[in-house]
Amino acid sequence: MEPKTTDEHIFKMRYRRFIPAVIAWTIATNTFTGYIIQQNTNTKIIEINRAAAKQEIEYNNARASRLAARAKKEAKDEMRYEILQTRYQDLKEVCREK
Repeated sequence: MEPKTTDEHIFKMRYRRFIPAVIAWTIATNTFTGYIIQQNTNTKIIEINRAAAKQEIEYNNARASRLAARAKKEAKDEMRYEILQTRYQDLKEVCREK
């Protein structure tokens, strides 16, 4: 009878335990990998949303500036029109008097 060494029984597993262990290991790694992929996807979506929000803010600021500039120009034009109207009325009255 040969003496048994300690390394003979370090990894001794039968098929009825080995196959479920492999299946459990596969499920665990796939679950973990799926979780990591989902987190990365969510992070990318959040970054895209932040970029879109930043672009929208910049657009809204530019739009507000354009609207303010247009309103300012319209107000100046309206003031010039009123001044011209009053001058015209004054000249019309002067011409009638002569």
